[in-house]
Amino acid sequence: MLKTARIHGKSLALAEGLAAILCLGAPAAVAQSKYIPPAQLPGQNGSSPPGQVPGQTNPVQLDPTPARCSTCDDSPGVNSNAQQMADKIFVRKESASALAEAQMGKLASARAVSSAVKELGSVMAAEQSALAASLRQIAESLLVMLPTQLDKKGQAELSRLNGLVGSAFDAEYLRFLSKDLRVAQRDCGAEINLTANPGLRNVAANADTLLRQHLATAQMLAKSQSATASK
Repeated sequence: MLKTARIHGKSLALAEGLAAILCLGAPAAVAQSKYIPPAQLPGQNGSSPPGQVPGQTNPVQLDPTPARCSTCDDSPGVNSNAQQMADKIFVRKESASALAEAQMGKLASARAVSSAVKELGSVMAAEQSALAASLRQIAESLLVMLPTQLDKKGQAELSRLNGLVGSAFDAEYLRFLSKDLRVAQRDCGAEINLTANPGLRNVAANADTLLRQHLATAQMLAKSQSATASK
């Protein structure tokens, strides 16, 4: 019994001493920071970077780059869908105008009294026919159906001209032509600045140059005719 008690006493003392050592050493262990060598930091020397599961061949992207929209236009200040619609409207409108001016120019070249008005009508017939052909090529690329006959406005003006003779015909033709050229020249100027279609911009620029020249000629002839009639 005495021997057993001594063994138990030594065991108890040993346990109490161990507990005291652990208690006294705990604060120091907690306060001591653990040093991590740079080679063991995440993503260094072959270690797995953040977001990657070890052994995974395709790491998870923490900040993925968004996919680029294939149907969007990134050009600054340009909305491609809206401008393409505006291009189509311009092509249809200018084609209708060119068709009307070509037919009325042909009529003026045959019916006008003034030789200057006859010559202007002949030039307008040729140039507006050429413009209509250029616009047809653009229209094919834009998938636009163009008019093949005069619209109601053009048909009404053609009928009005057919009912006039002499100087009255010349005056009406010059009045219509001046008004139509002002509108067409304004539209071409706007299209040059807005369109992103290089072929359409070139056609509009060429048309704008000719329209300015013919508008000046038509206004000069109208003024001269008006002065002659007032005498």
